Amino acid sequence: MILKNKNKREKEKEEFTKEILNKPLETFGEDTSDLEDKYK
Repeated sequence: MILKNKNKREKEKEEFTKEILNKPLETFGEDTSDLEDKYK
């Protein structure tokens, strides 16, 4: 039971991380143009 819940939480965390990483930066509501220039 505990192991099943742990695996479920890990899978949810992995899906959340993928979702965040796939979002365009503009969706976070901040001007990122200065960061884009810095890291090109």
